[in-house]
Amino acid sequence: VPKVITSIDFKQNRFEWVDLQQLLSAWNVTREQLIDACLLAGTEYCLTFPYLNLNQFHPGQTTFTFGTAIEFIKQAPLVSYMQHFPNEEMKNDHVDGYCRCRALVQHPVVLTTQNRLVCVDNSASSSNPPVVDANGVPQLRVAPVNSDFGTIVGARLPNAIYTLIAKGVLSRKIPSVLATGEWTDHSHPTVDSQEYRDLLNVRASRHVMPRHYVMPPFDLRWPHL
Repeated sequence: VPKVITSIDFKQNRFEWVDLQQLLSAWNVTREQLIDACLLAGTEYCLTFPYLNLNQFHPGQTTFTFGTAIEFIKQAPLVSYMQHFPNEEMKNDHVDGYCRCRALVQHPVVLTTQNRLVCVDNSASSSNPPVVDANGVPQLRVAPVNSDFGTIVGARLPNAIYTLIAKGVLSRKIPSVLATGEWTDHSHPTVDSQEYRDLLNVRASRHVMPRHYVMPPFDLRWPHL
């Protein structure tokens, strides 16, 4: 993705975006180095590399900045830092998270405009450059994934479900409720209503759909190598 909108101000009719090439030029790194720096800094799927928090690497600051991760990656690639952890348990926790996150970066799940759910080959490099159209827009490269890809993203659902979720017709919570038999909702309406009371009564009675009813007659497997 060459550009990403980060915020929209509808009142001012303005929006802000990030341009990948400008970002790479500003930090003087390659795309692969940027990915490594993001993983080293930590995401919702992987932990922050512990040595980034040492005061000697960010004097005068209580926590590290992303610039610290960039400097680390300029010195050595991510795989080099995976050899240096205080203990084996911490190493296993971090390495597993980094591997999962890199798999999601290299093979993101994308819903196309043709309502097809595909795994995209996003592992572009100097020897494997991205394919672009006449306008310079990168094209999706569909690729098979490893047989254990489902352990990272979960089982594949019918394309129609993803289409309804993307269009806002179906809440993303519904498939989770059907799969687990549990409803978890940390929000509540600002006004009382009979519908909300009915929902609470249903939850209180613990009448949930048996899990063996959830398995649908379709292929849950991702296409793999």
